[in-house]
Amino acid sequence: MVYQSNMTVQSVELLSRVIKAVCAEFDITIDEISKNKKVTRYASKEAVFTSYARTIAMSLLSKHFKQQDVANLMNCTNHSTVSSAKRRAELLVDINPLIRDKFNNITKKLRS
Repeated sequence: MVYQSNMTVQSVELLSRVIKAVCAEFDITIDEISKNKKVTRYASKEAVFTSYARTIAMSLLSKHFKQQDVANLMNCTNHSTVSSAKRRAELLVDINPLIRDKFNNITKKLRS
């Protein structure tokens, strides 16, 4: 996840906190969350969970950064992927109680 920009120290710290909180909650590594993999209906449970983690991370990061910056940070093809992730994250939180709990835990960690 290497990206060059004119980010402030506070921005880098926020980015780090969000990524670490998501990785800790979903029990994945930073390397796994930065990989842009296609999930098919034959994907493993781990691949789907990693996809959910990326979606949640992009949604949280897009609240504080420009969509293009988030796309670059998360190795996405363009900013529309981040826009889609925001919508998917809202749907996941609404319909999936496990993801809702994880999302709430992440936001609590970020507030403290």
